[in-house]
Amino acid sequence: MEWVVGLDHSEFTFKPGGAKGLVLAALVVERARLSELEDDLERIAIEQTGHGLPIKFNMADPKVYEAAQSLGLDWEDFKARTREREALRVTHLRCLQAMRAAEAKLVVSVKSVVSKAKEEHFDGSWELAFENLLQRIAQYARDEAPDRVELISDWPHKEGAARRSFKRVMTPMWTNGTGPSGAICFAGSLRDNNFASSISFQVVESSRLIQAVDVAAGCISLPCRRNATSEPTFHEACQLLRDWPNRYNGRGVVIPKSELALFERLSTGLVRIANSEKQLAS
Repeated sequence: MEWVVGLDHSEFTFKPGGAKGLVLAALVVERARLSELEDDLERIAIEQTGHGLPIKFNMADPKVYEAAQSLGLDWEDFKARTREREALRVTHLRCLQAMRAAEAKLVVSVKSVVSKAKEEHFDGSWELAFENLLQRIAQYARDEAPDRVELISDWPHKEGAARRSFKRVMTPMWTNGTGPSGAICFAGSLRDNNFASSISFQVVESSRLIQAVDVAAGCISLPCRRNATSEPTFHEACQLLRDWPNRYNGRGVVIPKSELALFERLSTGLVRIANSEKQLAS
């Protein structure tokens, strides 16, 4: 068994005054199921956009705009159709259901971020979120023992926090299982858990896997964005979390307890849905 792990992130504003948050997400898919997932997402993209364009959590994303322009589409008309709330909800739900059908699992790391103007602190937020994410993927790999784990990320188009974090975090965690923070990975080094030695990159416009992670990251962050705990797409994204609904905390979702505002917003929604599902199952 081999794993392909798609990586992407979603940034959001969660406090009046512009405080920012970050969700780093990893979608774990068995390589043998990857083409099935990509085929399903391609079919959804054709049916929902009419042209097989990229599917994103934010369908007004510049990358979708560029793809629409390349086909000579009327952008305003396309945006009006695809961003209409119900149409967007259906698109996202279908994508999340395709991930579940392929038995993909989601692991997310949530962190507040300091203004990009304070570059050093912004990079530190990224590094800690990425380190936490890799720790949990490694623990998952230790438990399931895949023969190989390949990490694939959206291509960071410019030198920024994401690219710097990949460099600073990946190498020491692969080599000796220690992150930049000094934390030791209890699952052992990434090398010992059959991770590839480096991250591969794909352009989101042409990668259905990265588009899937983008949608999942955006949907799981909805309570942080606007307290939307009753949103069907948030509920559906929860089903993808590793060890949902019983042991997801710290395994499928990582939120430092120091992040009180984010912890309260997201955890409240997660706990409510998890408890209701456990009651139905009992």
